[in-house]
Amino acid sequence: MLKVWPVIYHRAVKVIAVALAVSTACLALACSAPRREADPGPEIVTTHVDTPDCETAPQQALQSTRIEITDGRTRLALRVEVAQTARERSQGLMCRSTVAPGTGMLFMMEAPSNGGFWMHNTYVDLDVLYIGAGGQVRAIRTMSPCPRLEGEETPSWEARCVEEAQNYVSGQAYSFALEIPAGWLSRQGLDRDPTRLTVTGLPSK
Repeated sequence: MLKVWPVIYHRAVKVIAVALAVSTACLALACSAPRREADPGPEIVTTHVDTPDCETAPQQALQSTRIEITDGRTRLALRVEVAQTARERSQGLMCRSTVAPGTGMLFMMEAPSNGGFWMHNTYVDLDVLYIGAGGQVRAIRTMSPCPRLEGEETPSWEARCVEEAQNYVSGQAYSFALEIPAGWLSRQGLDRDPTRLTVTGLPSK
């Protein structure tokens, strides 16, 4: 036993020494690594179009959150306003003069829906992503502005926007809808095939 003990002892000392060296190196690296502030993300632009119809339109700035979208190869972060109540969903991105890249609006549905979105009194080309409860994108539609035409009466204007919106229906049930600048996903290199897209960080209802 006395002949074996020194061997075991020296091996233990060697292991402890290596562990201490690794630990010291890790501490040194941690101390020397620059501290990085959290990325606040792009700024949400809330400037509005100057038209008589937008003077009386709701222009409330909504609470925002960060979500991510991925196609399995690329992952992008977005800062989005969250439209949760019926009033907020009705407001949407109506009357916005621009929607900044990397931002958008996330609509939370009270129950799974298969209806579409219209672009009444909206002035920016948008992509709408219809998203299931688990974050899987069900469908993507590109929507064009539907402002009032010169001399157009309100009932005719609304009817025209409803008719155009038939092209924007999801075709599948969804729990969330995400509106972002049209073409932004493609410009960032993401696959537009909805079956390849997943959204994470969705707020809970």
